[in-house]
Amino acid sequence: MLTLIIAISNAQEHLRFLDVPIGGSLNEFTNKLVRNKGLKQVQMTEGDEYVGYESCKLVGNYMNFKDAIIYVHKHHQLETVSSVTVSFDSLSFNAYNIDQAKRLMNEYDEKYGKHKSDSLVLVCKRYRWVLDNGHIELRFFQSSFNISYTDYSEYQVKELKPMYDGEIDYSFVNSVNKMIQDEKEWKEKQKVKEICGIQFGTSYEKTKRMLENKYGLPDYNPDKTHIVYTNKSYAGISFNSIHFFFQSDGLNSYFNGCIFVLEANSLREAEQKCKLLYNKLSEKYIIVSDKDSDGNVYYYGGISPIPDDEKTAFAIDILKYNIRNSVPYAARLVYGRYNYVKEDF
Repeated sequence: MLTLIIAISNAQEHLRFLDVPIGGSLNEFTNKLVRNKGLKQVQMTEGDEYVGYESCKLVGNYMNFKDAIIYVHKHHQLETVSSVTVSFDSLSFNAYNIDQAKRLMNEYDEKYGKHKSDSLVLVCKRYRWVLDNGHIELRFFQSSFNISYTDYSEYQVKELKPMYDGEIDYSFVNSVNKMIQDEKEWKEKQKVKEICGIQFGTSYEKTKRMLENKYGLPDYNPDKTHIVYTNKSYAGISFNSIHFFFQSDGLNSYFNGCIFVLEANSLREAEQKCKLLYNKLSEKYIIVSDKDSDGNVYYYGGISPIPDDEKTAFAIDILKYNIRNSVPYAARLVYGRYNYVKEDF
């Protein structure tokens, strides 16, 4: 396949991302997105797609998309930012965002002309719009998709392979396979496998022994489905209560859920305690936010420990007690409940 190199004059206008010209230093461009577009810069962590690159990571809503992860890149042969990637992992690979991606394709076809496309069997389908000042690509994978904006400045140091409808660009295979492997490793690290040193899926009897070794006798243990400890500390936080839940198939039992409770005397205090939990868990997991029917912010993240189940593993929310309770609110960290019992006809 012939190599296409696009030469652009120095006076060329830069490709825009969210109406911000792609250019300047990493900090300058990132600060513009934070200051003017409401995105939040977060720390790159081990397992991130672009860890080790000269990149910055942001999170937030992008156009009409929800819970996007945005990476700003500086090419190693350039002094300025030259590309941006908008990534939607398994947590944000939902019907709403997929529908928005299809809308975006139609909008870009009308704005930039009909896209070019190619496919890598069992890997991805990608679409590209080649412009005078850069190109835009949309890539659909099995459980994720991303949108990349590449400024013309990167053409000067990196070759752009042409695309023809229906033709496979095999130069893309190696980079895609690496992305797939990185995504698998990332998902494995995002899996919530244990809590309090006890793996989810452990039997009731073994879990009870381990908890008694750690915390002593339970404060409440009505049956083999529920164990409660009160006023215990975990991970440096003192909780008013910790609840452990189990399910059984009649023969085997499984530790399938856990709730950590922080009581609060006001809604504001409950919000602050939710934020405390969010800050603690966001050091390890990708967490996204939403609002409940009362307008309160809640958080969810991680990946379920159940094999082949990519549902989120935990949620952080506000519990409002009934009027007779002496404490009106609580912040909760809820794991599960995961379904280990398989039933079928």
